[in-house]
Amino acid sequence: MYQILRNEQSQDSDGNIEFFIQVSVNISGFDPFTFARWLTVAQAVAYSEDSSVLDSIILNWIEFEKLNIHKTSVITKLKFMNRFTQQEQFMLVNYKDTIGMVKDLTPETIQERIMTMNVIMMNFNMAQDIDLTDPQTIQIANVFALYGFIAPERVEEILTI
Repeated sequence: MYQILRNEQSQDSDGNIEFFIQVSVNISGFDPFTFARWLTVAQAVAYSEDSSVLDSIILNWIEFEKLNIHKTSVITKLKFMNRFTQQEQFMLVNYKDTIGMVKDLTPETIQERIMTMNVIMMNFNMAQDIDLTDPQTIQIANVFALYGFIAPERVEEILTI
């Protein structure tokens, strides 16, 4: 979960002991990140008396950092599908019928849309995960809106990290 990259001890001009810690973190659902902190005086005293205190200090820092960093843009296919409402999911799963029910589409346009959706679904089935910032994912979400599977304002909601 985390690795200490640097752990330095020094003294300030008043003779107080200071500790500098640099930590590398790798947590599921987040891009790996690194941060560095000086221990507060209270933390430094606690650490100098009991080195095991450092673990709880670092875990508290990690929780704080998690609130202040961007979550990874890569999610599972299930998490991606769960961003759609049940009705939207139904229309996507039954895209051939959904496209066929749209009035004023020529048979050629219906066929073109079905072929486009065939390729999208084939790629979705082959994908390991979904990157919400990938231009292809963004284009697909916009196609879903264009074809009426989702409302246009839902594109941004679905792609929000």
